[in-house]
Amino acid sequence: MVITTTCSTIIPGIGCTALRLKDPVLPGDARTIDRYFETSAFATPPAFSMGSDSRTEPRLRTPGINNFDIGISRNQRLKENRVKMQFRAEFFSAFNHTQLGSPTGATTSPDFGRITSATGTRTIQLGLRLSY
Repeated sequence: MVITTTCSTIIPGIGCTALRLKDPVLPGDARTIDRYFETSAFATPPAFSMGSDSRTEPRLRTPGINNFDIGISRNQRLKENRVKMQFRAEFFSAFNHTQLGSPTGATTSPDFGRITSATGTRTIQLGLRLSY
């Protein structure tokens, strides 16, 4: 995960990091969609400084992926084994688990520390193939 902030240096091509004030990791049971990590652990650096935090946060992890895709097929011979028919059913995100996006990592954003996106809708695809 990357925490970004505004940069007030006049050096072109140099990005700034936030000031880290304390450990931002929350216990697993304290994390919510509206507060995924401790936002008060970061501050905007003073003017003409570059911040003290690392470019990436090795201890801050985004929500994991819990996705299961399942495919089932059935082959059937027809007409004295000369014609074959295959029926397929494919289930993408079969158990319909919500996949949460990454929390907002910009210290200047009003959504800092919040998860604002999610995916993971179930998709079912059916197919029939006839070969001769």
